Amino acid sequence: MPQRPSAYSWVRRLAVAAGTVVAVKAVLQLRRRTVTRQASLQRQQREWSDRAIRLEHDLRTPVGAIAMALELLQTSGEVAVRAQAVEVLQRQVARMTSLTEDARELARAIGKNLP
Repeated sequence: MPQRPSAYSWVRRLAVAAGTVVAVKAVLQLRRRTVTRQASLQRQQREWSDRAIRLEHDLRTPVGAIAMALELLQTSGEVAVRAQAVEVLQRQVARMTSLTEDARELARAIGKNLP
C-alpha cells in the first residue's frame, strides 16, 4: 500500500513550485529589461548615425564654397569680387568651426554611451 505524503512533503513541493514560479518571473523580467535596453541602444545608434550623416553633408557645403572663393581669389583681378570671396571664406570658416564643435559633442556623446 502506497504511503500517503506527509504535510511536510506537500509544503516542500509547494515551495519548490513557488520557487520555480519566482525564478521564471525573474527571468522574464530580466528579459524585458534586456529587450528594452537593446531597443534604447539601437535608437541611440540610429540617432548618432543620422547626426553623423547630417554633419558630413553640412561639412561638404562650406568646403565647396571655400574652394570656389579660393578660385575667385586666384583668378579675379577685380577688387569687389576678391572682397566678396574673402567674405565667403570668413563665413564658411565660421560655419565649419561651428560644425567641428558639433562633431566634438557627438564624439563625446558616443564615447559616454559606449558599453
